[in-house]
Amino acid sequence: MSIHEIFFLTCKYSIFGKWGVVLIFCVTLGVICGMLSGSFCAIASAGFAQNLRQNMYYKIHEYSFANIDKFSTSSLVTRLATDVTNVQNAHMMTIRVAVRAPSCWHFH
Repeated sequence: MSIHEIFFLTCKYSIFGKWGVVLIFCVTLGVICGMLSGSFCAIASAGFAQNLRQNMYYKIHEYSFANIDKFSTSSLVTRLATDVTNVQNAHMMTIRVAVRAPSCWHFH
């Protein structure tokens, strides 16, 4: 007899059912936590980007005419749109890595 046959002949199948239910519960819990984590992370980074855009907008309004002449309108629009979006994405990825890193370090 092989080890495989001995294992399946001596084990009761109720163990597989019990651990199967536990496994499905853990997977479902992990999926729910992952979805909530992604949602909270997106909300936090969107709020950060909103505050950053607002502060930049008010700061640009404080510029003197000499400062405004130094920067083109397209440059200022790029700063308010593309650059803030890049910072928002970096902020979101930093949060996700910072939350996941301790658990990955623990299990490896």
